Amino acid sequence: MSPDALNSIFSLCIGFALAGALASGYQTLAQRPAGFGLLQEGAVPKTFAAVPFLVFAAPFIIMRNTLRGARIERRRFEFVMMATVLAGFWSLMSGTFFRDDAARCRIAGLSATAMPRSPQAQETNQAWRSTNLTAGARTSGGRKLLYR
Repeated sequence: MSPDALNSIFSLCIGFALAGALASGYQTLAQRPAGFGLLQEGAVPKTFAAVPFLVFAAPFIIMRNTLRGARIERRRFEFVMMATVLAGFWSLMSGTFFRDDAARCRIAGLSATAMPRSPQAQETNQAWRSTNLTAGARTSGGRKLLYR
């Protein structure tokens, strides 16, 4: 299996796990399942706060609603397949964003997690480190510190 395929599978799994954790956490705190109805409460701050939550929780919500609809309403296979592909791509994108954001935090020294790096991310990191951004930098314990 190629490293790119492995990265994609990892991103897909991270996206679904993140979506499931967010939706389950919401259900635990609010005592009701999360849904897209959170956006239909008018122009209140709670609605605007729901947008970033739904961006990352949407794959879980789509799959939950699709599987319930297939079982209860006897939806057609084509609809279930289309919704599954949509949730999969959405999960892939949110997992990629989360994985890359964690890598950016690790580059900045904010996190010590051991997440795998893609070859493209390693090239980007090397290019970023080799630029002349360290002019006027001093070192402290092996790390370069920028100062103004």
